[in-house]
Amino acid sequence: MSEPVYSLKKGNSTIAICAGRYFYILRLSDSRVIAKHDFKSLLQVQPFFKDNIYFQPSWDGNIYLIDEYGNPIERFNIGKTYYTSGSSTPALVGTLLIYSSIEGTVNAMDIRKKEKIWNLRIPGIGYSAVENIGDFIFISTINGKVYKIDGKNGNIVWSSNIGSSTMGCSPKILDTGQLVLGTNNGELTVIDANTGRYDKFVVSTGFVMDVLPYKNGILVTLADGTIQFFTMKR
Repeated sequence: MSEPVYSLKKGNSTIAICAGRYFYILRLSDSRVIAKHDFKSLLQVQPFFKDNIYFQPSWDGNIYLIDEYGNPIERFNIGKTYYTSGSSTPALVGTLLIYSSIEGTVNAMDIRKKEKIWNLRIPGIGYSAVENIGDFIFISTINGKVYKIDGKNGNIVWSSNIGSSTMGCSPKILDTGQLVLGTNNGELTVIDANTGRYDKFVVSTGFVMDVLPYKNGILVTLADGTIQFFTMKR
């Protein structure tokens, strides 16, 4: 790539590559680029992938839908600057595309009707990816709050203040009953998805940049360039 690569996302038979403002589709069988799209602005976060479609936010104010073969499907205009979802990977609950923006809102749009169904204002939101378990979404704020929201109607089920900023990391699904989240204070936080109660423990002196759950543990990437693996007791 001639542009900086910001993220990758594996589909079924392809990989989506976000490089600068360009969106590439790489076929896994022969490592050939089969599509390239100019999305006009920075592609900072990886797309959401479901049903053979990549949902890619761009800082140009749109969420683009591209199928695995590189064909454009749809484009939803969200809004530019602080109103765009360029800093947050969206999720899909039924036909509702749920995304956040750094103006401090979480939004749900019906992708069939092309109508906004609900809107929820939460200070400090818009940097975390939207994760979901069934009809419920989970999202964090930069000031250390984690929310569980009913994706169908936008009602807050619970909010939990974990006491540490989470600017560089998003909540990840550990299993159907737990979330895991890294903090700027070098901590891992394991949250009960049903109640919002959490346990927190220190793993480093610096930022936790990302976490990747596995069957028997969690892979943690840190701002000092190290990678650690922790086994988890279930």
